Amino acid sequence: MQDFLNELSDDLNYIKHTIEKDTCHIYCESKNIKNEPVHARQERTVRDLPFGDKQVILHIISKRFYKDNGKTYAEKFDFINNTGRRTKRLDKKIIDSNVEGSIIGTERTLKKLGINVSDTTILRIIKKNEIHKKIKNKRSSNR
Repeated sequence: MQDFLNELSDDLNYIKHTIEKDTCHIYCESKNIKNEPVHARQERTVRDLPFGDKQVILHIISKRFYKDNGKTYAEKFDFINNTGRRTKRLDKKIIDSNVEGSIIGTERTLKKLGINVSDTTILRIIKKNEIHKKIKNKRSSNR
């Protein structure tokens, strides 16, 4: 399981995993490389690509740290998308699966792969990706 987590980030430590029906729950936390005092811990649940024939839900123990001025800040994970519900590699798989252009067809294809995601979620991800591409193209053409 540590190898599966290392594909996301080298800073994750595997704690344990449990399997319930068709879902694998993987519990992990980040390495405290900052050596700063921890204010609080919170569990975040994030969906990821399937592991074999099992859906994967990551339970990441996220930490809040103290700043020098007494305020706190939460650690950020670069492999989680903006909504915090899915990993970026799951979003990429959803976008790559939309080759034919049919959202319903994409939903069926993803379900066969073990990724349960609704058609509205697929639309939202693709729309955000298209907007991001347009902004990126606009910036590069202005240079």
